[in-house]
Order: sequence, then structure tokens, then C-alpha cells
Amino acid sequence: MFHNPLDSFHNTVAIAKAEREQLDRLLTVSPPRELLLLSLVLFLFVLLSVWTMYGSFERKIATTGTVIEPFSTQDEAQRLLTIDLVLGHETWSRIEDGMMVTIQSQSDRASLQPVQGEIQSKGTSKLLLNQSVDDDSTLNAYQLQVSVAPDTEVVPFVGHECLVFIKIGRQTPLTLISETLF
Repeated sequence: MFHNPLDSFHNTVAIAKAEREQLDRLLTVSPPRELLLLSLVLFLFVLLSVWTMYGSFERKIATTGTVIEPFSTQDEAQRLLTIDLVLGHETWSRIEDGMMVTIQSQSDRASLQPVQGEIQSKGTSKLLLNQSVDDDSTLNAYQLQVSVAPDTEVVPFVGHECLVFIKIGRQTPLTLISETLF
């Protein structure tokens, strides 16, 4: 503040006063609206962070498949469907027995209700696929045995391409992010 002895006292005080006024302009107190906005953004960030670590959501695999043949078990307690699918090997390795499956018609027949069942077994398809699959791709033909209720109407699905949704379980967003990045 009093660095130059040749300057007059009044000039030095005027410069010091100007510096303080500039500092006062830089250190203004935020109005309540800005504090409220900052608090809201901080709250949303904390909420998103907590959901990322502890929240979860249902994961599904969606693909197309063809229902090949329905047949009933010997005791007729359940009906089994055979479905041919085209999936990547990594996706196929996630599918396990006991997972829930929903089969939905791709046609315009809106009266068809989706069929729900449970995977009984899985294997490699022996049928030739009508779809063209590139040699470079990792897509393969697989087959699922799905059990459905014995009174379920499945005849309209036989021989037609359908949408197949397989529930692979719940997952946290943090797990999904780490799988995607690493």
C-alpha cells in the first residue's frame, strides 16, 4: 500500500481505496435465488450419485426368433416351445435356465396376446437360417426350450418370426457403466 515514498499520501490512499472497492465488487454476496439454484443443482448431483451406486433397473435382451414347434410334456403340466434365435456369443452366454421370456408377434394381428414363459434349456440350432448372417460377424443360431402354461394359445406363433424379450436380471447403473468402459 505505501510502497513509493515519493508519492503523496493522498495518491497512495486513493489507490488503496480503489483496490478495496474493486475487491468489494469481486466478493459480492450471492442473492438468495442464486443460492437456491446452486443448492438445487448440488442436491440433484447427490441424488444422481446415490442412484448410480445403489439404484437398479431391469435388463432385457431383445431379439427376433422363430417358434418352431410346441409340444406338451407327458404329464401335460406344461407346454414347451422351441425357438430359434440369432444372437451374438457374448449375449448368449448371459442367458441361463430359469430366466423369464416374453414372445410377441411381429405381425399386425393386435389380438394376439404376448406369451410369457421360462427358459428350460438352451442349445445350438440345427436348422438353417433364412436370414443372411455375415461371415465376419459373431452372430450364431441358437435354440431355446421355453415352458409356458398349458392353456396358452401358441399356434399363431408357430413358423412366424416373433419378438423375443429375455429378462436377464436387475443391474446397478454403476455396474453397467463399468462394463461399458472396461
